[in-house]
Amino acid sequence: MHNLVRKITFFILIFLSYNIYALDHFDIKWNLGNAGFGTNWFENDVPLTENYLEIFNIAVEHYTSGIGLELNPAKYWNYIQKFNYINVETESWSFLNLGLYWNVVNTGLLNNTINFNIELFNNINYLFYIKDKLDMNSFIYTAGIRAGLSLPLFADMNYFLLGVETGYRNTSGKNTFYFSFKIDFLLYLMSTLSSSYYK
Repeated sequence: MHNLVRKITFFILIFLSYNIYALDHFDIKWNLGNAGFGTNWFENDVPLTENYLEIFNIAVEHYTSGIGLELNPAKYWNYIQKFNYINVETESWSFLNLGLYWNVVNTGLLNNTINFNIELFNNINYLFYIKDKLDMNSFIYTAGIRAGLSLPLFADMNYFLLGVETGYRNTSGKNTFYFSFKIDFLLYLMSTLSSSYYK
């Protein structure tokens, strides 16, 4: 499985380097990050709840085909799993976060003030920092479908404002089915501050 992860990562990096030299045919999308939470259902284990924070997302998408590549330099993970009625919490960071996706539905809503997207995707998370050390054996491979809304107020800042995704996940050899919800970090921050203000 590790060899497969390395091959997919290598392919994504090569594809990304090609895209840089052909930017006239590609759309660049980005945001400062996402906050999210989700649930993982293991085949023979206790379900796991996750909270995460993605730092600075950037995607390069081909205009005609809708195929794109995405990356972020750092992702924070917080896992909570219950054993014998006790919540066990684990924290980690991943520093190699790459994805390949196909934007199969891209349509404007409310007079094109909001974009609605449905995408097929697969992601790789690698180079984990766990318990004060770099773990070269841990990885997360995810493949599935996602849908989201984006608000193109600025030309390139056209990343997911709100999104949901579901699919298959392999966590260091463990097979899971998962569901996740994410929100743009700035929107999350504004909603948190406003809720605190009105308490």
